[in-house]
Amino acid sequence: MNHVREYSHSKFSQNGKQLIINNFSYTDSPFLFVATAGNYGSDLFGAGFFIADSNSQFIFASCCNNPAESIIEAEALALLAALGCIFVFDLQIKTIFIASFELHGFLKAGNHHHSWRLNPLLTSINDYLAELGCPQLHIIPHTWMTAAASLALHGLNSHVLTLFHQGRELPYWLMKQLKKNGITL
Repeated sequence: MNHVREYSHSKFSQNGKQLIINNFSYTDSPFLFVATAGNYGSDLFGAGFFIADSNSQFIFASCCNNPAESIIEAEALALLAALGCIFVFDLQIKTIFIASFELHGFLKAGNHHHSWRLNPLLTSINDYLAELGCPQLHIIPHTWMTAAASLALHGLNSHVLTLFHQGRELPYWLMKQLKKNGITL
């Protein structure tokens, strides 16, 4: 019955593991998980994301740092960086998981009268979403995205965009985090 339960009613032992992917079918795959981490005092944030398929198979991951004046701007920049990488590398996604209710609301509302810094980001995100075939956008708890959050923390200290492809080049800490979340390599 776990495949029909809402995210908030899951058992603790299943958080961040197969439950999320079991709520979706093969046709909803691949899945993009996007997270942000940062130091709110210094206006520097890290962005991390990874892509997995419906069989919990790792496809791609990346991280980078983003200077931002607010958490919503950092979350928008993280999603924009993820969508940009997906577009450039011609990857396919059908479902996106984020942890920001505010960003989700802004993207679903369609009106971009928020701030001069946020408007171009939201417009660019919507353009990428349209180019990528309008993937579904879902909100999940941040604690369910520990692998993406770990990548975001790594990106916080990185000065370049770091890409991780499938294979032996994955760092041990990332492989360990992905396996802990039920993602196979």
